[in-house]
Amino acid sequence: MHLGTLPRGFDYFRILPGKGKYYNPDFISSPNNTVRMNGYVTNIITDLSVSWLNVRDTSRPFMLIIGEKATRCEWPPDLPDLGAYDNNIKGGKQRLKALMEAYNNKEAM
Repeated sequence: MHLGTLPRGFDYFRILPGKGKYYNPDFISSPNNTVRMNGYVTNIITDLSVSWLNVRDTSRPFMLIIGEKATRCEWPPDLPDLGAYDNNIKGGKQRLKALMEAYNNKEAM
């Protein structure tokens, strides 16, 4: 686990195991509960955050920490964005699709 332990003192959390995946990532919400969510990790994290804000108890103060997946090298974009920079990337869409597959096949990515 990237953090070393599960978060403590939070009423709600969703974290990526290890460094997580860009596409269809798993999220941990309790010691024995891991759920795979379909989609692109940045969109999922944003949607989870907005959903939580919409259902939280507005009579209580809150703190929301959003930790997006950090990019550590060439990163694959969300599927609708594949090809957006074809003219600027050697190999264009084919290279990005290959990167996406490589990231999905690596546990540590």
